Formats: sequence, C-alpha cells, structure tokens
Amino acid sequence: MLRKNCEKISACMGFTLAEVLITLAVIGIVAALTIPTLLSKNEERIRETQLKKAYTVLAQSHQMMLVHDILPYEEFVKPFKDLEQDGEDPSNPDNSGGSEQPDVPTEPENPDKPQPPDETEEPTEPSTPDMNDKRTKELVDGLIEAVFKGDWDTVVNNFNELKDMYGLFNLKEFLEDYFEQSQSGKSKFKIGYANLKYFYMPMLADVSGTGTEDETGDEFIKVKKYQLQVLKSLLNGAQYCKGYDTCYSETEPVHYTNLNGSAAKIEAAEFENSALKTSDGMYIWLGDINNPQRYFVDINGVKRPNKLGVDVFTFDITPKEAISPEMNANCTKTGSPVEGEESRGLGCTGYAILDQSPDVDKQRYWNNFK
Repeated sequence: MLRKNCEKISACMGFTLAEVLITLAVIGIVAALTIPTLLSKNEERIRETQLKKAYTVLAQSHQMMLVHDILPYEEFVKPFKDLEQDGEDPSNPDNSGGSEQPDVPTEPENPDKPQPPDETEEPTEPSTPDMNDKRTKELVDGLIEAVFKGDWDTVVNNFNELKDMYGLFNLKEFLEDYFEQSQSGKSKFKIGYANLKYFYMPMLADVSGTGTEDETGDEFIKVKKYQLQVLKSLLNGAQYCKGYDTCYSETEPVHYTNLNGSAAKIEAAEFENSALKTSDGMYIWLGDINNPQRYFVDINGVKRPNKLGVDVFTFDITPKEAISPEMNANCTKTGSPVEGEESRGLGCTGYAILDQSPDVDKQRYWNNFK
C-alpha cells in the first residue's frame, strides 16, 4: 500500500514533455536576449580599459622623454606649427632640450692630416674609415665618449677631422654602421640603444648640417622618423610596421571607417606611413604635417571594427609637454562633424575616457558609441 502511494506521489511530481519544452524555450529566449548584452558590456569594458592603458603608455613615455631632456612639443611639433603660422622653414630637431649647440669652430691647418681631394680632380671612391688606424680609432671613440659627456667642443672637432679625412657621406654611413654593430655585440665599443637614439643621431645631423636645406616635407619626415625611434626605445618590445594600414598584413591594407561605417580620414606621416606595434598588440602612428602633434592609437590592433571613436583614438602633444586626449566636435553620431563626414569619430578620446556621450547629456559614451 505504501509503495503504491509513493508511485502515485512520484507521478504527481513529474513534468510532461510539453512543460519541459516550454521551459527550455523560455530559457533560450532569455539567454538570446541577455547574453549579447552581457558580451557587449564586457567588450565595452575591455575597450575602455585598453584606451586608458594607451593613455597611460603615451603619458609615461613622454615623461621619460623629459627625463632624458627631450621636449616633445618643442622638437616634434613646434617647428611645423611655426611654419604654418610664419611661412618659414622649420629648424632641425635639437635633442638637447632646447639648449644651444656650439658653433662649429674653424679648425687650424694640420699638415699631417689627410686632406680632402681637390674638387678639380676626377672624383674617386670615398675611403672607408679604418679602425685599425690609430688616429681614426682615437677620433671615433673620442667622439662617442664626448657625446655622452656632453663635451660638444670635442664632438665637433673630432667629427670635422674625420669628415675631412673620409668625406661626410662615407663617415655618416660608417658611424651609423659602427653604432648598430655595437648593438649586436660585434663592436668592441658597447653603447645603449637609447643613448644612440637620444644623443648620437640628432648630434650627427646637427653637427654635419645635413637636412638644413631639405624641403619642408623631407624635414617633417626626418623629425617624425626620429620621434618614432625615441618612442620605440621607450616601449619595451615595440616593433616597426612598414605602414600603419599594413600592421596586420603586409599585403592586405586595413580599411578604417568612421562612426557611420564609411571611409575614415586617417592621417599619417609620409615616411612609408610607419607605425609601431606594441608588445600587447596596440598600433601607434603619427599625424601628418598639418597635425604634427597628433598620435593615432588602434587600441586592439588586429581586432575589428577598426573604427574611429570605437577602437581608434587620437591624442595630442600639448605646448606644456603633456599628452592630451583629443576631444572636439568631430566626435558625434547625430550632429555634423566640423571637418566633414570622413572625420566623424575623430576627437572622441576625451569623451570615451570620461565615459560621457557628446550628443546626449547624462548618457554614457560606451553605451552609445559601438
């Protein structure tokens, strides 16, 4: 009798097939409605975190430049801002933080020193500096040591003597190769990569006078190459890309879009449109000559959507030598961008960091800009 009652109770507590199917359908509908929202919110949080990290990386790198007596605005931006205002050629970048370099002195005659060939004679192949030659070795090693000591008189004197011995072009090629060999351990004279970029290269350009007669575009390219070299030396594990639009693939350029999905206006300096790929997958490149203060950052690298204001953001170098998230009227989904439709999404960085919609008061940025 007891067994019979248990069987009846069990039967009463069971579910019909229809009830099970209805329950599963309800769970499926709820999941379909909520999971995409949860995933979207998680993706928004990831992008927000990546953007703040990019801001921190750039800000810290600029602080390190200041520590090394490099003034980003003065050296990378101001010459071209002055050009825009005054119509004058920008000066060469000076890596000494604005301090004046000594004038190149007139060197006294030295009858024992090899003389440059007479210009009236037929040109000959330039000779390669020979480090087995005692005097050459003294001059080269003395020049390098003087750079790090800040002994500019010795730098200038040694450089000019070597230039007279071997010719400017050949000397430059030799010194650059000599420094690069030191990086790989082939040279007996060891020198840090950062020191090479911070001190030697600008000094060489400044002392030799190379680039002073370049066209504005060539001068801009030279400055921006140096800017990327400095930034790369501060970002552990950073690598060069041949182009900002080919970081993902050397053969398949990436097509960036604005907030509405049409083609975006992406500025890039014209030195092969070079970019840096950071160790955590971000891509960094620079603005063109009309916006020399601008950094572009693709915060998630190879991942889509490759869209302005969503995963592509801009930062500016300010006259106070700081990094500022760009924040202007080009950041809009409902209004008219001041620089045209292709710029819709530029200038969103500040809004994204504050998580504030530029179009609707008291609404979150990341809820509305996807």
